[in-house]
Amino acid sequence: VYGMLGRAKRRFQIAQRDVPSAALKVVPGPRTRWAWECAFPRPYLEHVRQAESREGLPPGLVHAVMRQESWFDPDVTSPARAVGLLQLLPETAATVAQALDIPHEVSQLTSPPHNIALGARFLKDLVARFDGRLPLAVAGYNAGPDVIAKWSRWAPKDESLDLFVERIGYAETRNYVVRVMGNYARYAYLEGGEAAVLELRLSPAPP
Repeated sequence: VYGMLGRAKRRFQIAQRDVPSAALKVVPGPRTRWAWECAFPRPYLEHVRQAESREGLPPGLVHAVMRQESWFDPDVTSPARAVGLLQLLPETAATVAQALDIPHEVSQLTSPPHNIALGARFLKDLVARFDGRLPLAVAGYNAGPDVIAKWSRWAPKDESLDLFVERIGYAETRNYVVRVMGNYARYAYLEGGEAAVLELRLSPAPP
């Protein structure tokens, strides 16, 4: 019922409490897909799909970040002043809105369509900055792109990307990358099966 109503926050809360973990450890099928869709809801789907298509993002990435950032609560504000579904700082949101040339007020960050549009563009900029390597873009979303770029420059030239993530100095960022990329893989699978899950680029960062 909550899925039909688009109440992703409540649906997710119930999933955290009532969905058996065993149901999420197997490929979703006729008997378990309901559990997956409760644990990995896709609210505001049309807005998310439009934003991902417009910004050239892989399907599922916006929901993967949204799940980790806000637990689908459009009104939440963090102690660090990040607002809304994709937890955008007011300063970041203003910069992105200016680049998009769209009207923007801080109060609009609790509007799902507005927050999704700005968050998707910010993700696009991060993916471009890190040459399409999603784990680095996700790390930059959490810790800031300048920090991740600095760590990337300091990493050994032959270090694989998965090892780089495991060596991230901030435990919060390291765990964030693991969770968001796990979310992303599951959302992609729900969208189109195994073929929809992009193979991650694990090559070392370019000089």
